[in-house]
Amino acid sequence: MRAIALLLIAGLVGCMSSPPEPARFLLRAEPRIELTSGASTPVVGWPRVTLAPYLNRAGLIVEVAENQVREARYHIWAEPLEQGIWHYVGTQLANELGYPLNRNMAEKTSWERQISLRVDKFHGTLDGRSQLVASWSITNFRSQGKVTQHSFSQTHDQDSAGYEGFVEAQIKLLDQLARAIAASLQ
Repeated sequence: MRAIALLLIAGLVGCMSSPPEPARFLLRAEPRIELTSGASTPVVGWPRVTLAPYLNRAGLIVEVAENQVREARYHIWAEPLEQGIWHYVGTQLANELGYPLNRNMAEKTSWERQISLRVDKFHGTLDGRSQLVASWSITNFRSQGKVTQHSFSQTHDQDSAGYEGFVEAQIKLLDQLARAIAASLQ
């Protein structure tokens, strides 16, 4: 009996000392566009998203003091952030425009325009705000490759506490960004 009690205590101590399972967050949006046959839509290329190097981490990034950030250990992205933002913003942008984006680099010669997005800041703060600073360029291949530059800088207060609220606020910023990019295309 004493051996069983010791095993139970050892098991409990072992559970208490092991790190918690990380919470994994995924950026996904549901496509809401319906393609109608025969409808002519522009071919807009959406090749990739570029991130500031400090964002190329698995953990969510939190600003702990001015010009000082930390990566969360147990609250991480389920995939590389570059891919998550590319997928999420691309889907939301297509939803806003009402037609799909072309993500296939092999078809680049058919693109009429190309959107290049760079995210320079995408993190939260200890006082419950999320920040997104990004810029994008639109290359118009129909106008001899004319390029227009655009920028976006917004913050959004968390509606709920914790990392879940933090991610929800970041998603709202990505939604605003997709609307801004769509407006710049029209």
